[in-house]
Amino acid sequence: MAFTLSFKRDFFLLKEGVGAMFNMTKIKAVRGDGRSFYMNHLSSNDYYSEHEKVQGRWCGRLALEFDLWDAVSSEEFSLFQRNINPKTLEKLTQRTVKSGVRFFDFQCAAPKSVSIISLFDSRLLQAHEEAVQAAMHELEDLAAVRVRTGENVKTRNYELTGKLLYARFTHDTSRALDPQLHTHNVVVNLTQDADGNYKALEALEMCRAIRYAGKVYHNHLARKCRELGYETVDHRDEKGRIVWFDLKGVSAEVMELYSKRRREIEAEEQKFIAEHGRKPTFAENNFLSMTTRENKLKTSDRAKVRQFQLSQLSDEQRRELNEMVREAGRHTGSLPGNDIETCVRMIREALPQLYERESVLKLDKILGEVLNRNLGHVELEVLKQAVPHVPELCNLGGLKENPWYSPQEVIDRELYAIEAVERQRNLLTPIAPEFEAFPGEESRQEQAAIIHGLLNSPDRFNLFRGVAGSGKTSTLQELCRGLQSCGLERIYLIAPTNSAVEVLKGEGFQYSSTVASFLLSEKKPEAGSYVIIDESGLNSLREGAEIIRLANENDYRVLFVGDARQHTSVESGDFFRLLENHSGIARFELRTIRRQQSENYRAGIAYCADGYFQAAFDTFEENGFIHEGKSDYLKKAAESYLEFTENGRFPERAILVAPTHDECDNLTSAVRERLKTAGVIARTGRMLPVFRSWRWEKAMLAEAANYRPGMAVSFVRSLKDIAEAGEYAVVESIADGMLHFTSGKSIHLRRSAGYIEAGELREMELCPGDVIQFGVNLKSRKIYNGNLARIVDDPAKIMLLNADGTDRELVDFPENCSAISPGWVTTSYKSQGRTADTVVVAAQEIDRKSFYVALSRGRLNMALHCPDKEFLKEQLLKDKKCRLSVHDLVDEGEIPRVPERRPLPEEVRLLAAEKRPDTEYKSVEGRLRKLRRYLKGVAARVRRYCRRVADRRSRNARYGFGIVTEKTLLELEKEHAVEFPAVQPPKPLESEPVIKELIRQGNAVPDEPKPAVRKNNAPARSRSSWGWDEFEAWIEEEKRKHGGNDPEPGVERTAAQEDHHSSERWNAEEKHNPSELEKLESEPVLEKVGVPARSRNSWGWEEFDAWVEEEKRKLNEREAAQKELEPESKPKPKKEKAVKSRSPERAQPRFPAPPEIPKDSGRGMDL
Repeated sequence: MAFTLSFKRDFFLLKEGVGAMFNMTKIKAVRGDGRSFYMNHLSSNDYYSEHEKVQGRWCGRLALEFDLWDAVSSEEFSLFQRNINPKTLEKLTQRTVKSGVRFFDFQCAAPKSVSIISLFDSRLLQAHEEAVQAAMHELEDLAAVRVRTGENVKTRNYELTGKLLYARFTHDTSRALDPQLHTHNVVVNLTQDADGNYKALEALEMCRAIRYAGKVYHNHLARKCRELGYETVDHRDEKGRIVWFDLKGVSAEVMELYSKRRREIEAEEQKFIAEHGRKPTFAENNFLSMTTRENKLKTSDRAKVRQFQLSQLSDEQRRELNEMVREAGRHTGSLPGNDIETCVRMIREALPQLYERESVLKLDKILGEVLNRNLGHVELEVLKQAVPHVPELCNLGGLKENPWYSPQEVIDRELYAIEAVERQRNLLTPIAPEFEAFPGEESRQEQAAIIHGLLNSPDRFNLFRGVAGSGKTSTLQELCRGLQSCGLERIYLIAPTNSAVEVLKGEGFQYSSTVASFLLSEKKPEAGSYVIIDESGLNSLREGAEIIRLANENDYRVLFVGDARQHTSVESGDFFRLLENHSGIARFELRTIRRQQSENYRAGIAYCADGYFQAAFDTFEENGFIHEGKSDYLKKAAESYLEFTENGRFPERAILVAPTHDECDNLTSAVRERLKTAGVIARTGRMLPVFRSWRWEKAMLAEAANYRPGMAVSFVRSLKDIAEAGEYAVVESIADGMLHFTSGKSIHLRRSAGYIEAGELREMELCPGDVIQFGVNLKSRKIYNGNLARIVDDPAKIMLLNADGTDRELVDFPENCSAISPGWVTTSYKSQGRTADTVVVAAQEIDRKSFYVALSRGRLNMALHCPDKEFLKEQLLKDKKCRLSVHDLVDEGEIPRVPERRPLPEEVRLLAAEKRPDTEYKSVEGRLRKLRRYLKGVAARVRRYCRRVADRRSRNARYGFGIVTEKTLLELEKEHAVEFPAVQPPKPLESEPVIKELIRQGNAVPDEPKPAVRKNNAPARSRSSWGWDEFEAWIEEEKRKHGGNDPEPGVERTAAQEDHHSSERWNAEEKHNPSELEKLESEPVLEKVGVPARSRNSWGWEEFDAWVEEEKRKLNEREAAQKELEPESKPKPKKEKAVKSRSPERAQPRFPAPPEIPKDSGRGMDL
């Protein structure tokens, strides 16, 4: 029986013998029935004895389906390997793929300290078993099956089943006979779908969550160790990040003593590197561990092996470990449980670090990080229950067991950026529609068309994508000339770094600044400015949303320039790609590549720009741009660089790029050795301590628990009375959130985290002629992050270099500055934006963005050196790293569409519309619509004008031309008989019930109880005591004065009537020109009781009488209905003596006047 072992990459994996490990291996059967694999690798106690067997256990929710209760036998294992159902002996799944994957081996290893103490305390073996079971339970929930029916036939869609069958084998010794507690969970490539059919397992989600499973194991094991009385401490890697836990009390010497197997594998790794020129992959590393084992000790047994292990310890070491176990036994006890509030706090503490560089994460990533930060202090089930209670997190949907989550802030920013850009379309006027770009240059017609489109764009925001080497800089220069042609001088260029700003200023862009300066500066560009954001692909979502907000507030026009296929920001959110792929922003694209002079070189870069990386790699390989050098690839890359720069005398001619810092260091050493031999740099120099950053997240920098004595801290900005930018300090102690340095100074982390970076110190040799690169901004010296400088003979001076490598100026060497690195080699990220005649790249593997950016820096030539072409190509094509946004998940169908924001109320939208500028005049259709509306209202405007003229003439004829004498009639006396206020209803008066009764009987005017002002010629005294007779007499008198009833509809008024009508309308509309409050106060009584104004304008006295009778009838009906609903036993409220209803034909008695109201209670007539 032969098996092929295939190891899964890109997941949490730590090498055997070093510490905790959780990885996955694919086992492919080639021939045989699997018995030999079972006997030699699983049932043997990890290769030291073939006489003692490890009894495996069947686990998983499918075990009962096959009547597999407990122990694993070789017969059952063999049947599964051959795709046979051990229960029915029939075919298990529909397809049997030759050389296909038969099993997935999920290996879980305990920390080295736990394995050592398990020699003295067998309780840890049981704790390990329980922790493994907890981790596999979480993975089983993510077991899935491919969906191959209907529209999913040719897709990779899958659905979760949550069912596995696996055999668990626990070993306690490594192949070097070191204590190494670990378990093989051999998962059968099998699951059961919803219809009960057995199908092949889809392990994609399980592999994605393998780090989470490892953290579940670590947390459960650490909690069990604490319950058993042991103290745990976090184990951190070389960059200060937590990777697992260890038992406090096990010394580093003891753990190193039992790491012989690790040293064997490391020795084999060095041999591999020497032969192949690169580090082995995880698969190759596991192959090395499989092929370097010692011959099996067939005569050994467990007792002999344990005796051999203990014999390696000194008496003092054995005594310390035994005392540690006894002390733990005295502190055994259960741990208190967690509550929801505590777990919510833990999650909220982890969120800033989690989402600093990602916009969306799955639940397993969140839980895994929270567990990692609190190993042994969390109950997993309570933690899961606490996630929905975190207010900052929004469940986006997806798989029920493992949904996507994103902070609400990120969702709001994405929606705001897209909606704000789309709302600002077609609002502005073209800037310079008549400008002609690149006149007479036929080769630049594509650039001229883009400039013409930008200058004619009516949008506030535009997007300009220019592929690498397409001439974006010259296009922007011509665009600025077009903007200036129409008098627009306020043009600002924003770049991502200070060094890029210096380059832009040198190219003629006077108003240039960094994105950070643009956002933070209190002095913003003037309103109406044109802002160009260069290399906008390096802007984060936060920065992009802030730029949009500032543009809207200050009336800027903004042009985003970049390329989404190049490098993106370190901070979360690919802003440029979000706008390009998910918004309706106007896009302009420059695709013709001009930088590369060679046709074949240019063709390869064009393939990269379009995303065809396989075609690009093949093009470069066919034309001799890619060189394979095995273990000498770095030396050959150094030789190529020296050839193109004439032994380093003209460094501006070439750029040397390596994708990783380790490769940069090794390549720098190779270059400097040859430069010393050539005499370009001195053979000896001075040593300088330099700082190497660990690239911690900002949230991690602010937590005091992450720091240890002896760590180095570099200041990225000057901190008053503490340190200048570029200086470093060494941590002496940590207490109460304060870092205390060996220099005697201290800082508070929460307030100063934005000023520092954590890392380590290294020694760097500086020889005259060396080129260095600064990693900090020293504005007082005009030195910026990314600037190059050359070491001169005077140790107190350096020669600053321009971006093209030429000398700039001689300045003082900054004292105590440690933010320095060798400048001969740069990373792909820092090379973006630079250009030289030749670019030389050295890489054993490279991702797509680095491949595209690094190889496109050259004009004339390019050389890519690698140890293995096929390996490089394989890794390049596998790489599909792309940070996802919420809108990406929606487009890919991972989550349902995100609901839009709640719509604004209509009145708010109308108000916003009023504040927007009128843009109808910008189009012919808009102007025609506006003209039609104007013509439609001409007749009404003419009528109003003629009526005003007639009113004015009538007024002048009646009252004179504004000369007031004792005989002049005041217009105030010529309005309605009664008028009432409309501000606040007056308090009920004692006479209100009486007035209501009069209205019901027809004996009173339907009126409000408190008029505001007297505007008729009837004395107030008489009106306050009126009955119905006086009221009707007054109405008849008014009819007589006004010439009787108004004419019937269609009959013209007499001159006197028209004169009176016009005068009253003028009084109400033109003379007073009333405000809204005055209009309400001057409305007549008919409006107060709800009579429509349209009908009142054409009423005569007959209509008025009809309306009065109708109101009486309605009031009578309402009161009759109310009386029927009132219970008989209900006590009647005390009121004034009621007046019996009389029929209309009977004489109406005189009703006593209502009580008088004090004069100071209001002005005017009182009822």
